[in-house]
Amino acid sequence: MALIVPDASVILKWVLGGDDEPDQRAAEHIRARWLSEIDQIILPTLWRYEVANVLGANTPKHAASLMSLLLDYEFEEADIGPETCRLALDMMASAKASFYDAAYHAVAIASGAVFITADAQYFKKASARGHIKLLTSEVQPAS
Repeated sequence: MALIVPDASVILKWVLGGDDEPDQRAAEHIRARWLSEIDQIILPTLWRYEVANVLGANTPKHAASLMSLLLDYEFEEADIGPETCRLALDMMASAKASFYDAAYHAVAIASGAVFITADAQYFKKASARGHIKLLTSEVQPAS
């Protein structure tokens, strides 16, 4: 069982994605593996705020129902304690990234998980830290 930390760019594909969405099938594959208990997901608690912010801004009429669907999954959540916060701040500075991106990655490193993101720019800046995969590199199911 793999422990993974998908970021908001992956999670949002589960409720906003469509057939024309890049890497949609890869994102769905991650969710399916978690629902089948093949993999385990852990998220920083800030995922709720980041995802709700995007939903509220992009789909205000449906934001509450979409967020409710995601909250019903009851993902395991990791608080960002002092050590993880320091790691995220260090990664933020070295990768010139947002705290949000660095926090998902720091949770992955601290928990021995793999951070999965659809954000190619963050991946390029932070891949040297390890514990990270770009969503497009995920194995996609056969058609």
